[in-house]
Amino acid sequence: MTLSNPAVGTGNLHLEVDPEHDHLERLAPLDRVLDALERQAGGAGVRCSGSGWVARCPAHDDHDPSLSIREGDEQPVVLYCHAGCTSDAVVDALGLSWSDLSEDRPASVPTASQAPAAGPAHYVYRDGDGREIGKVVRGPDKRFHQQRKVGEHWESGGSAELNHTPYRLPELLASAESDAVVYVVEGERDADTAIERWGVVATCNAGGAGKWRPEHARHMAGRSVIVVQDRDDPGRQHAAAVADSLRGLARDVSVVEPRAGKDLTDHAHAGYGPEDLVRVPNQAAASAEAGPAPVTVSLADVAPERLAWLWPGRLPAGKLVTLDGDPSVGKSTLAVTLAAHVSTGRPWPDGAPCETGAVVILSAEDGLADTIRPRLDAAGGDPARVHAITAIRTGERERAVTLADVAAIRDTIHRVRARLLIVDVLMAYMPGKVDAHKDQDVRTVLHQVAALAEATGCTVILLRHLNKSAGGSPMYRGGGSIGIVGAARAGYVVALDPDDPEVRVLACIKSNLAQMPDSLAYRLESAPGTDVARVAWSGTSERGAADLLRGDRDGGDERREIDRWLEDLFIERGGALAANDAYRAAEGAGYSRDQVKRAKVRLGAKARKSGGAGEPWMWCWDPGEPKGAKSAPSETPPPSPPLVLPSPEPSGVAESERCTRCRQPSPHPLILGLCRSCAYPPGTDSPHRPAEPADD
Repeated sequence: MTLSNPAVGTGNLHLEVDPEHDHLERLAPLDRVLDALERQAGGAGVRCSGSGWVARCPAHDDHDPSLSIREGDEQPVVLYCHAGCTSDAVVDALGLSWSDLSEDRPASVPTASQAPAAGPAHYVYRDGDGREIGKVVRGPDKRFHQQRKVGEHWESGGSAELNHTPYRLPELLASAESDAVVYVVEGERDADTAIERWGVVATCNAGGAGKWRPEHARHMAGRSVIVVQDRDDPGRQHAAAVADSLRGLARDVSVVEPRAGKDLTDHAHAGYGPEDLVRVPNQAAASAEAGPAPVTVSLADVAPERLAWLWPGRLPAGKLVTLDGDPSVGKSTLAVTLAAHVSTGRPWPDGAPCETGAVVILSAEDGLADTIRPRLDAAGGDPARVHAITAIRTGERERAVTLADVAAIRDTIHRVRARLLIVDVLMAYMPGKVDAHKDQDVRTVLHQVAALAEATGCTVILLRHLNKSAGGSPMYRGGGSIGIVGAARAGYVVALDPDDPEVRVLACIKSNLAQMPDSLAYRLESAPGTDVARVAWSGTSERGAADLLRGDRDGGDERREIDRWLEDLFIERGGALAANDAYRAAEGAGYSRDQVKRAKVRLGAKARKSGGAGEPWMWCWDPGEPKGAKSAPSETPPPSPPLVLPSPEPSGVAESERCTRCRQPSPHPLILGLCRSCAYPPGTDSPHRPAEPADD
């Protein structure tokens, strides 16, 4: 708690003291405090410490000096009691009064009773678009409860959206362009008082002290913030928590308290303005005398929250994700395709919903005009929602952007309300003195980027080239330190299918927050009227990351031996068997899983799901089909040209509505790029196929 003169004026001080305090008349305010402490401690109670002094606090039984004293910038003396003693208690214990320290304080200190009593009120919360989402109601008994908006009606009870939305959010967002200072207070009444009486920008969280969340903090990114703490223990703790959440996120943060009364409303009704708020000293610096102390949180005080996803099960919201691949394999085209989905809200390739949002791109390898914009157009994206940061400007000078420019990147994310940040490629945006191959250097940079992602809710995809170390775990194949993929919560690799160089496979190499998703196959096809390619999804793939990066190492004789063995197994099982059964049989015969997979492809066997999610993969082989036939039907475009040209389109049918396998228009939404007939062939369970009638 800051102990300071609650009514410090400006200019020279002319102190008038009672005649019986004549010994104080010749002393400055700071000297009076030190003199009083010395007298109480018998001359041995005060010692120098840095730029100030420390002493035993006279307001409690203090055996270890816990009171810090220094000259203030805005008031003659600042005192800080680490035990939390109040200002009045310390000053009274010293035998002084505030009038002993300044003549500018009013004759009677305004108190909370001078502010109008808080009556019933309804405080409406709105989202960034001004839509009513909930409200906090103060009843006549001074108790609070929440209501949520359901359609056109109000229902009792709060909601996660209400508890994560700052009060008066539309005004807060609108003030970003003017760069106005934001006042964060403890309650809605104080926010309204600051806005109506002082004309400033003010906000708070629903629920009062202790309910501030990172979702509130992210709206303060890049702003100057003043946190106004109530003059009680919960108020101090709340203000400290708010300030801690904003450091490194806001441009600058300071903590102040009222000169009079308990809160900002009392302060304002006493006739004081924002310039009269008393600055609280840096708590971290003030507590240095006490040495380091752990900061703990009881999990009972942590409200559980559902994990948020950009792409459900694949791209977590507010987290780092790596995307690795060799040059020219198509990972940048794939990244722009992801941006197109986010910018339009078009469902993801697996049919999962995608929430519309903006995208921010850092691209060091492709031109905006001749590559990125044409790729985005070809992918059906909305260019108005995709933004590229090309440089950092300081005055008249511009320089290259790096990941050290967290504040500038965060400002852009907030300004455009981005849900996805693409960094292509990561190594091009590492700060100059950072060694990307040193784990400690990398984690220092990515810790700030991860904090940015967490605070903004924006998914950050980091593109990397593969290193030259063939073999081994895919986790180690991305360029740079292992700390990069270690800091990410999900990691993917893009590579060519070893048996079909026209097919690219997106495979997961790590997933900390969900089970490993299926690999997805796609082709790059030329976009009509352009010189760029676009992604055409072609379903799931059995290829895992290790299989993609290992390649085909079987010799000719060994291939023939494995192929004959698998043929015999298919004949024995009637031409169909579960993939897991094939793996177990291969292990018993001395073959690896990857060897038998490659043999399956060479034989022309097809893999398909035997049913819905969770059902096993089945391998089916037709002895009459030529060996080496691909798993896709014959209608699939041949792999010879480097890019697969689309079939002529019937009038009125968009290419995005055409099945990538049979090339026929689909009247239904595509499933991983496939129509329902190709996604669920006869003999498989389909949620879209009518159930067979029950036998009588």
